[in-house]
Amino acid sequence: MKGYLILETGESFEGTFRAGEAKAGEVVFNTSHSGYEEIATDPSYHSQIVMMTAPMQGNYGVDDKVWESKQYWIQGFMALQIQENERDSAWLKRLGSYGIPVLSDLDTRSLTLRLRSGGTPWGAIV
Repeated sequence: MKGYLILETGESFEGTFRAGEAKAGEVVFNTSHSGYEEIATDPSYHSQIVMMTAPMQGNYGVDDKVWESKQYWIQGFMALQIQENERDSAWLKRLGSYGIPVLSDLDTRSLTLRLRSGGTPWGAIV
């Protein structure tokens, strides 16, 4: 199903809505190649929609032992690709079970450049 990131400036980025429910938050990016669970459970990401610049996320599953806290703090998760196949779709399912919206297949490079040059606006995944 099509999904969108709509920024407070009116800009929009189209992708695929993969899980969760529509939510709003401050839109930020993270350049880590791993650690998606640590990021999602880190209180410093409270009320933020996190876009990962590394292309594939969710490819090593989930493990509650790596959590930074006892809850998810993010308001949304975006990446170019999210692991979803017979072998493993645990990360996608986990986010969905917590109602966290997931958007994939969007132009992460363009969005990263926009955020880097124009700051971190509020936005919503719908």
